[in-house]
Amino acid sequence: MIEIIINTFEIFNYSKLPASDIPIFKSTTMEDYWVVYQGSPSQLLEKNIQSGLMAECKKVCVDPAFEKNANIICLWNVESIDKKTIRQLHQAEEDIYFFKKNVLYYTQSELSSFKEQYSAYPLRDLLQQSPTNPDVFQRYKVNINKGTWESLLYRICMKLTFIPIEKSSSENISNLYKNHDIAMNKIKDNDSLIKLNTVAQNLSESELASESGSLLNLIMEQLEASE
Repeated sequence: MIEIIINTFEIFNYSKLPASDIPIFKSTTMEDYWVVYQGSPSQLLEKNIQSGLMAECKKVCVDPAFEKNANIICLWNVESIDKKTIRQLHQAEEDIYFFKKNVLYYTQSELSSFKEQYSAYPLRDLLQQSPTNPDVFQRYKVNINKGTWESLLYRICMKLTFIPIEKSSSENISNLYKNHDIAMNKIKDNDSLIKLNTVAQNLSESELASESGSLLNLIMEQLEASE
């Protein structure tokens, strides 16, 4: 997983700070820093872990703006995805100390499936073009958290907020829902589609009118929080 994340940083204009024992990336276009951490959110929140990471960062980064622009991506390999996973994620991401935290959880099945796509298509295309592809989104919404590469794709785009998702009409994205009743009648296990319907119905007009990337992130967060 870390290879994919490091390549993502490099593709989107981030460079690794030299002479560091941990992966620290700085944007070449803005004041934005990311630290890559491998482990669970609970491990990240253990005493002295974040302070130790911050101290390590300051050894190689003397930018006074670092602390105000420091993010951490927590790569968390989980056996399964359930409510406990989401609760642990929220606990870490709501912690306000040291870093702005983003937890990217994934199963081995999701990672293996994503690597198959990664070997067939350029990573840049996967991350920028696939999220607004209606076919990709259709497969995602009927297989939420069921070990597919689409689930991991949307999660990566949600957590690495600097990825410039290819522009698409927000109207086109919201239209992905409009004929879902037909699909629900064809699928025996329609729990995921029912959840999607609930999310869609609760979106306000202003939310539906937001930019495509923001709308996708909002939908993904609410869908995964309902799992």
